[in-house]
Amino acid sequence: MRRKPKNDAERGLLSQLECRVKFARDNDRLRNGWVYLNGADFVLQHGVWYNPSPLPESVPRGIDRECFGNAWRLAYNNFAHYIEGYALATGVPVITHHAWVDYPNGRKAIDNTWNEPGTAYLGVKFPLIDVECGCSMLDNWEQGWPLFKKRWKK
Repeated sequence: MRRKPKNDAERGLLSQLECRVKFARDNDRLRNGWVYLNGADFVLQHGVWYNPSPLPESVPRGIDRECFGNAWRLAYNNFAHYIEGYALATGVPVITHHAWVDYPNGRKAIDNTWNEPGTAYLGVKFPLIDVECGCSMLDNWEQGWPLFKKRWKK
């Protein structure tokens, strides 16, 4: 993580991620040969904060509950960065595994899935070529969570 949280929403998100890592560690969840315990561990080590931002008028709203596909298509069609991590939705106290985009030189969460911007976003930029449309990088259980098995290099 590149900077300390700057507000209560970011502190809440950070606290919940740390609890997920502690739970996994306390329950001996590090699988043989894995470098990361889970998605929370990965994002805590490599994530950066993104500022919530209103959806630009030129950006179409995506399909509800399909953030990975929405973010992938938006990034692909607009030369933006695909970001995956965790976010807090407005009015919801529990973090959500989520995806959004960031335009170059931005560090802004452009979220075309939720009706209004969330209150905190912490995530990792993934090369679009590595992401399958609609699939999660952090929760790729179908392929045995390959992201967690070796040290991440950007």
